[in-house]
Amino acid sequence: MRVVLALLAVICLVGTAVAYTKIQYNNGDEILRMLQLYDGKTYVMFFYDAPGANRDLRTINDYYKDRLKSEILEPNPDEPTEYMYAEIDATDYYGNGYLVDRLNVTRDSLKEKPNIVVMKDGKGNVIYGPTAMNSVQTSLEKLSQPPE
Repeated sequence: MRVVLALLAVICLVGTAVAYTKIQYNNGDEILRMLQLYDGKTYVMFFYDAPGANRDLRTINDYYKDRLKSEILEPNPDEPTEYMYAEIDATDYYGNGYLVDRLNVTRDSLKEKPNIVVMKDGKGNVIYGPTAMNSVQTSLEKLSQPPE
């Protein structure tokens, strides 16, 4: 019986594999060092303003984060790319402020909607607004093409 349960657990884990690795970091400098390695990995970074008591901003941030994960980062059989993913609180000025500034994330826009930064080997885009998911997808497709 234990063997069957263990086998079922392994099957469930394999079946729910994700196409992204969530970056564990202490501050934005660690992420910046990863980006500067030019290691051929594709980075997707979700910058947000911590909403505090602002329920509307919390709802908007959650909406964009859920869409990003379900529409772009989750596994797609036709797209074997694995993404390096991070959620970055832009209100943590001491921990993440330098990263926010270096990547040209617009702090004022974060009061309304999150920003998504897509990068690979030093090239990428800062994306926000109502067409963000389409723009992220387009940017990822361009970054997956070999350099000309």
